[in-house]
Amino acid sequence: MSEQKQNTDRELWREPGDWPNGDYYAPSIHVTAWGNIGIDCDGMVYVAPVREWHKAMMLKAGHERIIAEQKAEIERLKQEHASAIVKARIEELQVSKAVIVHEAVREIFKVLDVSFSRGRYFANLRQQTMEIIIEQHFERHIADLTREAEGGTQR
Repeated sequence: MSEQKQNTDRELWREPGDWPNGDYYAPSIHVTAWGNIGIDCDGMVYVAPVREWHKAMMLKAGHERIIAEQKAEIERLKQEHASAIVKARIEELQVSKAVIVHEAVREIFKVLDVSFSRGRYFANLRQQTMEIIIEQHFERHIADLTREAEGGTQR
């Protein structure tokens, strides 16, 4: 007949609650006869000396800190990337605006060449009006992009 062994572990804590298979399966912490700490959770027990548990928690805290720093760096890079994209888009729009203004002015002058009899004053007035309209359009668009880059509301 087999000899029955006595449990020398001393239980320090057991999670209270209604467990389907009784308290036997509740998470618990115990100390072994040799002074090691055992933690039982979901039927798995890990036993280690106090210094090893402490070392494991220090490593975990270090990993959590590193992960938090990496997440912050990722967010910073995302913001930087988004900002760079918006800046590039603004520069692209400014170049596009210059091209559109140039084309619009050229078209105006084509029209004015046909009706040049109205005089140079009329030509300058039309050119200035067109430039103002185009400038306002692009300023609004660039302002919207800048707000979007800074985390403001989108249109």
